[in-house]
Amino acid sequence: MNLQKRGGAERRKYKPIHNQWGAMHCTPSKQVRSFIRCGAALLTISALGLAQQSSDNANRTVVTSAGAAKGAFDQLAKLAGDWEGTIGHSRALGPAHVNIAVTAKGTAILQRTIIQDPVEMVSMIYLDRGRLVLRHFCAAGNQPTMVLMNPVSNKSARFELDGGGGLAAASDLHMHATDIIVENQDRIAITWTTYDGGRHAGVDTIFLTRRKTSMRNSSP
Repeated sequence: MNLQKRGGAERRKYKPIHNQWGAMHCTPSKQVRSFIRCGAALLTISALGLAQQSSDNANRTVVTSAGAAKGAFDQLAKLAGDWEGTIGHSRALGPAHVNIAVTAKGTAILQRTIIQDPVEMVSMIYLDRGRLVLRHFCAAGNQPTMVLMNPVSNKSARFELDGGGGLAAASDLHMHATDIIVENQDRIAITWTTYDGGRHAGVDTIFLTRRKTSMRNSSP
């Protein structure tokens, strides 16, 4: 990857990959030639989930019910394990690996994502005073904080930006929202919605299948 200096600090410079879902914010320096094809069922559930998110956008509010936030946390904790799949769709598919683990005595969910290049990013999901929070440590060099939004479903969870570290949301490239869409306990999709310069820059989807040999939970 190229590095660009701004104000004496080194920052990563990314060139978007454009595909049917949008533009990816953390892209590889080499085009990956091989890819894994995803099943039609997962593509369908992802498309339905994104359509539902779009239709509900005007009515979205932050989940402030402690019970609803805890219920969503428990549903996401069931996804603990190792996952493999692809990022993008059609013209720009590359490998993706995700590990999800319940940690800190059951109070946090750690999600490690490795995509092509390789680029590794980490997200932490945890309860904070009745809200469910996702803090994303991005390879772009910032740490957007997102909160769970209504409507809540056991098939999908949407988090939207609510501040963060190292981030000027009005100008910086950053993850503005993320969705976790569940087809079943062995097939999921994760979407990344990115903003750049205060404007929507695109959406990418990671299609994942659970590795059967993985441990479903860990609590260091």
